Amino acid sequence: EGGDRSETTAAVSLSWRMGVRDQVSARTDTNTQVSELDWHHSGSYGVGGISTDARIGHDTDTGESFANGAISYFGNRLEATLSEDSRTEGLTNDTVSNTTTARICGGVAGSCAQGVSGRPVRGAFAIVEGHPSLKNRQIQLGVDDDDRPHAQTGLFGPALVPNLNPYSNESVSFDVNNLPPGYDLGAGQLDFRAY
Repeated sequence: EGGDRSETTAAVSLSWRMGVRDQVSARTDTNTQVSELDWHHSGSYGVGGISTDARIGHDTDTGESFANGAISYFGNRLEATLSEDSRTEGLTNDTVSNTTTARICGGVAGSCAQGVSGRPVRGAFAIVEGHPSLKNRQIQLGVDDDDRPHAQTGLFGPALVPNLNPYSNESVSFDVNNLPPGYDLGAGQLDFRAY
């Protein structure tokens, strides 16, 4: 009685990348008594991109088990996420709580000349509109490695590029659909210094 008590705990985590966009992770911790298995698919941030997450786990100390998952969609003018979280409560595992969450968010940005809607602004932004000689042809900006643009002009007007780094020089590639014959886009990039 009253003597020093020592305790040994361990935590182990293993991760496996399956290609460029998928990862599976397994963790267990003897201190918290929690074991988890995760899967994450990191989809394109470009227009039409989809990312998904799934997790299952168990807390040996409380007897609680849990599972959750989420799917996120990145559109031109919005981002949407649907998630589900299920948990058993207590040692009997007979009470289950479920929580479903839907989130839709967009952004509105403006300058002295105009305002535009798009995805949520993170940092700095740019509003891009085509030259009148392009006659309402769609401009795609910031095309990623999945050939998906980060923003594009369209039915609702100019493009909102929502993810520029503030107070730094940045270049954003662009392309125009169905470019008129002989039309020269130059370097195919726009240079910004966002504030």
